[in-house]
Amino acid sequence: KESSLIFDPNPSYAGLRLGRIQRLQWSNDRGVECFGDLIYPPHFNPGQRYPLIITQYESRGFLRGGTGDEFPIQLFAKAGYLVLNIQRPRAPAPTRNTGASIAVQQQDDILADRYSVLSMIETMLSHLVQAGLVDADKVGITGLSDGSTTTQFAALHSSRFKAGSVSGCCWEPSQSWLLGPAIQRQYAAAGWPPAADANSRLWKEMSLARNADRVAFPILMQAADGEFLAALESFQALRAVQLPVDLYVYPDELHVKRYPVHRLNIYRRNLRWFDFWLRDKIPETDDDEAEAANWVAMREIWRKRR
Repeated sequence: KESSLIFDPNPSYAGLRLGRIQRLQWSNDRGVECFGDLIYPPHFNPGQRYPLIITQYESRGFLRGGTGDEFPIQLFAKAGYLVLNIQRPRAPAPTRNTGASIAVQQQDDILADRYSVLSMIETMLSHLVQAGLVDADKVGITGLSDGSTTTQFAALHSSRFKAGSVSGCCWEPSQSWLLGPAIQRQYAAAGWPPAADANSRLWKEMSLARNADRVAFPILMQAADGEFLAALESFQALRAVQLPVDLYVYPDELHVKRYPVHRLNIYRRNLRWFDFWLRDKIPETDDDEAEAANWVAMREIWRKRR
């Protein structure tokens, strides 16, 4: 049987040159099997080291912008980036610490899972650097939902990334009173401590607000108006220590943004953000002038502080 074209809604797509995609398989430092896809720039030059952007957290085909479609893989590749799109690995086996409470065991399991996901990324990053493909000083990380959590965790537990961009953010004690009792009960059942538990190991290792001085890289947040309140604790804490952080809020949106004009602006801003922090490229159009001036000012203050 043969198929015939009835209507092409996007005729210009056929003229685009896309980057080559290579399936990769490896194991992290805990022996967990992992896989993902490496996307090359369309005009890839062997022997050249490229900046790299990590996208998350599924890699099962139809690569567009990672889970939630906010981080445009082929647009990054066209701009001269290598892109590593990862498939989130399975969680390690649950903790069996009979001397600890169920809540403590649950928190240990959450942290073990976060370390495992971070190890997956860093293990392949090391391989790509050793292979001469990636410039180790120009690596960015992105994510929505669980990918945002990975980015948040990396900001406190890794020195490998130079910039990050997230959608909804972040796991913080304030979620107890911001998100309501029903969601808080759901989180508590999974092991997340309440805001009042200031000494929780989980908050000490996860909260950006309580570890603002430890955050390793600038962070862009592009949040839905239905979720942005949860970002304010992290955002204000990072602003207080003068770490570069920017927050944009998109109206009438929920967890996965739906309006094409919002997606377009998110794509463009993400590319500008990584061009600025990884390649020292300042946005040049008049529409971006105020944004560029803000980023330059944040960078100068951060450099002096460091």
